[in-house]
Amino acid sequence: NPILVINRDTSIRYMNPALEKLTGFFSSEVMGRKAPYPWWTEDTPFKDEKEFKAALSSGVQDAERLFQKKNGERFWVQINAAPVKDDGEVLYDLSMWVDITQRKHAEAALRESEERYRDLVENLNDVLYTITPDGVIKYMSPVVEAVFGYRPEEVIGRHFREFIYHKDCDFASAEFQKVLASGSSVAEFRLYHNSGGIRWVHNSTHPVTSGAGETTMVQGIVTAITERKRRNWRWK
Repeated sequence: NPILVINRDTSIRYMNPALEKLTGFFSSEVMGRKAPYPWWTEDTPFKDEKEFKAALSSGVQDAERLFQKKNGERFWVQINAAPVKDDGEVLYDLSMWVDITQRKHAEAALRESEERYRDLVENLNDVLYTITPDGVIKYMSPVVEAVFGYRPEEVIGRHFREFIYHKDCDFASAEFQKVLASGSSVAEFRLYHNSGGIRWVHNSTHPVTSGAGETTMVQGIVTAITERKRRNWRWK
């Protein structure tokens, strides 16, 4: 791993070949140089030698820093640093770096993917939900308020049967049990709107299983089809 040794006045005492390779700077270019160092960026929390010395005095543990190479390329490192002492006197500070650039890029890509998914879910006209095998609602997408008049927090934690039209409750419950026993289900039934009205829906569900094959959750998507039903009735 890259290693950097810094004197008490922040001048560089030693940098190993791994740190040279990571930063692109040769030790001959930076030896004896005090903070700020050439790999610091505008995001580096220490703006001058005084601030840096204050941080070193208390040690550094698992600090993540964004630095730049000699060619301007940015990279992330995790730093652990501690003072080296002799008879209680601090001689220098030893810091070890771990290149975490790939991990940070993966985390950023994951956040971007999650944001795109969240934007998609929140802008869908369909309602996405998650239910436990016991029938308790664990997640409800925000669009449920526009479609059925409920805020997500009003339905999360309640049993799904509370929202099924009473004449369709047994049918919807049987479809749910089918998902738990043998897989997915596609069905049409009626739900209560928060206003007291009734809405027809197309409901598609599938199980989420553990590595052992046990169903841990049921995910589904509900599409409001009342208007389609009315059109069909008019044609009949």
